[in-house]
Amino acid sequence: MLDGAKLRYDKMQRVRSNAIEYNSIALALPIYRALVSSTTSILIPHLFQYIKDEESRTGRPGANRIAIPYITAVGVEKCTAIAVITTINNFHRSLSYQSLSLKIGQYIAAEWSILQEDPEIVGRIQANTYKGASTIRRQIFLRQQLSRILGRPLQSVPQVGRISIGNIFLSFIERTPLISLTRDNKKGFIVSASNEVITSLDKNLRDSANSNPISLPSLSPEDPDVDCIIKPQAGMDTVLSTTDEGSIFHKACGVINNTGYVVCDEQLDFIIELSNCPTSLLGIPGHKEIELPAYIEGMTDEQKDLVRQGRAKAYASRNVWKGKRTKLLSSLSILKQYKNKEVFFNVQADFRGRLYPESDLLSYQGEDWIRSLWKFKTGKPIITEEQAKWLYIHAANCYGFSRKSYESRISYISDRMETWKLVVDDPLQYLEVIEKAKDPFRFLAALRELIRYVEHGLGYVSHIPVQIDASSQAIQIWAGLAGNNELLEQSNVTTPADGTFVCHDIYYNLACDIYHDAMNDAAPGAIHWRLLGVERRVVKKAMMIIPYGGTYTAIQKIVDTEYIDAPFIARRWLCNRLWHGSRDILHELVIMQEKLSQSVSAWMNNSDEETYDWTSPCGVHIKQRYMKTKKKRIKNVIGQTLYSYRVETDKVDKRRHATAFPANFLHSLDASLLCYCVSLMSEYGFKQVMPIHDCVGVPAANVNAVKYFLSVSYLWLIQEGQRLAGGQCNILKPGTGSDDPWYHGSTGLKDTPWCLSPYLFS
Repeated sequence: MLDGAKLRYDKMQRVRSNAIEYNSIALALPIYRALVSSTTSILIPHLFQYIKDEESRTGRPGANRIAIPYITAVGVEKCTAIAVITTINNFHRSLSYQSLSLKIGQYIAAEWSILQEDPEIVGRIQANTYKGASTIRRQIFLRQQLSRILGRPLQSVPQVGRISIGNIFLSFIERTPLISLTRDNKKGFIVSASNEVITSLDKNLRDSANSNPISLPSLSPEDPDVDCIIKPQAGMDTVLSTTDEGSIFHKACGVINNTGYVVCDEQLDFIIELSNCPTSLLGIPGHKEIELPAYIEGMTDEQKDLVRQGRAKAYASRNVWKGKRTKLLSSLSILKQYKNKEVFFNVQADFRGRLYPESDLLSYQGEDWIRSLWKFKTGKPIITEEQAKWLYIHAANCYGFSRKSYESRISYISDRMETWKLVVDDPLQYLEVIEKAKDPFRFLAALRELIRYVEHGLGYVSHIPVQIDASSQAIQIWAGLAGNNELLEQSNVTTPADGTFVCHDIYYNLACDIYHDAMNDAAPGAIHWRLLGVERRVVKKAMMIIPYGGTYTAIQKIVDTEYIDAPFIARRWLCNRLWHGSRDILHELVIMQEKLSQSVSAWMNNSDEETYDWTSPCGVHIKQRYMKTKKKRIKNVIGQTLYSYRVETDKVDKRRHATAFPANFLHSLDASLLCYCVSLMSEYGFKQVMPIHDCVGVPAANVNAVKYFLSVSYLWLIQEGQRLAGGQCNILKPGTGSDDPWYHGSTGLKDTPWCLSPYLFS
């Protein structure tokens, strides 16, 4: 079995090596960041006192007095953090006292010179920097662009001032256990990390690796431990939520832990083949580093500027490529050791009961290429044509047709079988076909299984997980709780009154509405979208913000990320349409969320408790805890956090309790639906399941039965969810004396799963 602690230690050593190369070791690992924070917090009070004494001292000023105005302008905390970070970043080599002092002075002086310019211009330049660019390159880019825009060099600190700044801070750092000084041959001093610090860093790296090793798949199933199966809430060390042995949640975890998988050798060999190619293919980073645009003699200033921008982008892309390439090679080297072995993925849950595999490097919840590698160890024979249809539907879903009718999906795949056979025989020659798929690697894996079935016929034992995904589970659950018939139909929960089976796509419909608005809107922001249209995937991202209590700002971030090149006025127009359009469609949902938030707020205001508690339908006793905190971040001009600390107060954050509850409540419900379905499957002998939140992977022969179990689970969940929402989360209006629950409606659903849409899970 692989050593997870050694993998963690090797990974941290690689991070440390890369960070040294880019002069950012002090911010690369938590151990180094902790060293920065502890040293900075010790020095800050002494430096404040030093500056106070110097400013109030009478008589002849000291030699370093010239540095104080610059330090005050930048900020004592920020300057201290920069000085400590610069010192730690140079631990890998010995520097003379004068050299290190000058480096500290140069970094603080550079910060001061940029702070003298217009913050709006600085922010605009920062927005155009490339993701993945190293700290030094971002600083250089910022200074160059500022000089070019202003048409003059930036203001600078005189040499004497820089030396004085460095002398002040290094003299204080010298008094800490951080560094040691040794004499050199020129009667000067060499600065290096103290032996205590070096020993402590190495020990902490190894201890961190041992205490938090990389989790890997297990070679034998494990029974879930009720005391360890739930993780603490984010930002906490103590687990508050609990469950009972024998609960629906606990039973489901046992079934999932005992599901065995094997690596698909064909898929693994294909991915290894792609990784050996020089360029990136299907998102797999190749082995050839990205080339830099070259300067050519005789270039104009405009051409040089374009080359300069291209090189900056290439440097940033190289950093991203290096990270992806390292992760890919690490994963592939480990996967090779699992070939021909049965593995199991043990699960853990967050404080709301949502399940995740413990394995944090390899799992079936990773990227498309790694999800395509896993198949069930024990297959199940396909004995009817009805069961075989799910192989066609699964392939179409992976291609991107998951919102079309079943007939359309089956016909699209079956009509092109000759092409698919060629693709399976030689995938490298038909990459242009594979790359058109939404999930290219899972699409190829689905085609391999489909071709084998076609060649074998009925009786073929299929091992591939056919994944059944909810159309839009968050909306479906809220629609069921609110009993909104129109929303139930649009989210594929129920069928129209005439009984026709239609696969609705609520996100595509909103995208069409927005495009129609753009065609008829004379506002300047609409012009951009008339030409390009709005992508469904962006609309989906934005609309899914609403069921989880998201804000307008969250939609802004999505639009700004997805359409970074669009004009500002166009992005704001789209944000408004996405926000108002989504809330109009999900109006009943929004009202329900507001009422739930109000009920939690009313309860917290009348209680002295730190937590808000409820028990999810699957048996997780959830404790939601939010306390007010104070956090201060010291950042430099390129947005890098130099020094930060958070202090938890003794005051309950009642506002956050209220705003966070609808999303946490929803997550506890969708986790319960999954657990109930898995438990129900187990009772009827269906033991193989690959759960990914609202998506369930099962053998093709089991799909029809599991779809029925999912429908039963949905009806059960809505009943239990209404009981919770109507009972525990009712609103007691102050002054009215009324204890009536806020909900007085029906679900709008019939009690039989046969009345639900066949596209509820498809």
